[in-house]
Amino acid sequence: MAISIKYAKKVEKIGNVKLLFADDFKKEKIDGFNLKKIFKGEEFKGKLFDFFLIKIGDRNGYFILIGLGERDKFNGERAFKIGSFLTLKLKELELSSVNISTEIFDRDENLLYEFFSGIFYGDYENNFFKSDKKDRNISIYINNSVGEKRFRKLLDITKSIGNSVNLCREYVDLPANYINPITFSDRVRKMFKGSDVKVDILNLKEIEKNGLNLIKAVSSGSFNEPRLLILEYKNSKKSPVALVGKGVTFDSGGLNLKPTNYIEDMKTDMAGGAVVISTIKLLSDLKEKVNVVGIIPLVENLPGKNAIKPGDVFISHSGKSVEVLNTDAEGRLILADGISYSKKFEPSVIIDLATLTGSAVVALGTLRCALFTKEEKLREKFWRIGDKIGEKVWPMPFDDEYGEELKSDIADLKNISGSKYGGAITAAKFLENFAEGFPFVHLDIAGVVDLKSKKNYAIKGATGFGVRLLYNFFREVD
Repeated sequence: MAISIKYAKKVEKIGNVKLLFADDFKKEKIDGFNLKKIFKGEEFKGKLFDFFLIKIGDRNGYFILIGLGERDKFNGERAFKIGSFLTLKLKELELSSVNISTEIFDRDENLLYEFFSGIFYGDYENNFFKSDKKDRNISIYINNSVGEKRFRKLLDITKSIGNSVNLCREYVDLPANYINPITFSDRVRKMFKGSDVKVDILNLKEIEKNGLNLIKAVSSGSFNEPRLLILEYKNSKKSPVALVGKGVTFDSGGLNLKPTNYIEDMKTDMAGGAVVISTIKLLSDLKEKVNVVGIIPLVENLPGKNAIKPGDVFISHSGKSVEVLNTDAEGRLILADGISYSKKFEPSVIIDLATLTGSAVVALGTLRCALFTKEEKLREKFWRIGDKIGEKVWPMPFDDEYGEELKSDIADLKNISGSKYGGAITAAKFLENFAEGFPFVHLDIAGVVDLKSKKNYAIKGATGFGVRLLYNFFREVD
């Protein structure tokens, strides 16, 4: 499947798409069509994702109407989703080419930017192992007044965004027998070969040598050895931003084994790492003037003969000792070492992303990810960007008192609190101990990592949440 967007200097002799706001239904006619006559008895009212297909004679003759909802509520998030919705509809109808006028975006070029990004987002398919896959191409001819040169620049940027987000979705959707710490690292090394991204991969011996004992401990029940993946993209003299991504390629829970109905989706527990990789690839592809280092600890958490046991104590990379009271709270252990290791690069801020807790999902559902930070400017920035593009965050409490629950009788810290409440917060407080001395942001993406059912604008499966959020964050780096 491949989508191509083309600049139309003239209207091609193919089907046409018209984007309509609900407000437009105050008009009698649009493009020669009598709306009242066409929609008599129909549900199409121009609401968001409303869809209507009009056949016009010959085989290629059709006119598609797509609703955008209320004009004053239309923003970047809706433009992105409408772009993806368009692609999914064209695939569903098996249409190979279409004209579309985007003059409604003339008032705000950012809407066109998000619309194009959405078109490429909708191009993703996770039917990797289907034997009856159809190889189809779709051409979308755009009539727009921004000018061909500006159009092509927007197109290059948004195609890179779409490809990077879909790369992240692919990593998350692939099963754990295809993505493990070793194959994950190998894929990344090959992907960045010949690029301006430096890739280092620490193996088990090097992990031991560097005192990354929490990473080693979590992986000890698996046949596949751990890896620490380090990516550096330098295109600025400023201090780097450190991105730390959780990379548990499969999480069984270890000896605290997850039950049925929870364990089946645990191939997605490396989504934070996939976001970091895809974001750095996007920054590199677009030659953004930033300095970033990515740290992705990669492990499998399995109940093998050498697996860690509840009650075990380990000395972390930072020197702090950790009592492991629950082997299913493993993500915070590997992130602790990853965050501590990232400090050697003297970053301006450490940002971690992780499918860390079910508590975040209980608190916020699947619409927003949980944001933890004491940095007011960063909190406001992520909030603003997230609402603008539809990758929404929600600032969570981060009071020091929550950290009191993590004190251990026999070690510096324990990896879970003694309470069944506030689990997302205490997990974030645990991580904060290892970012000590540096500005710190924790994004718990457990609720937004995937869709359990198909939506108007996306197929079931990985969402790629976080790539666009981070990319826009870097576009606005101070």
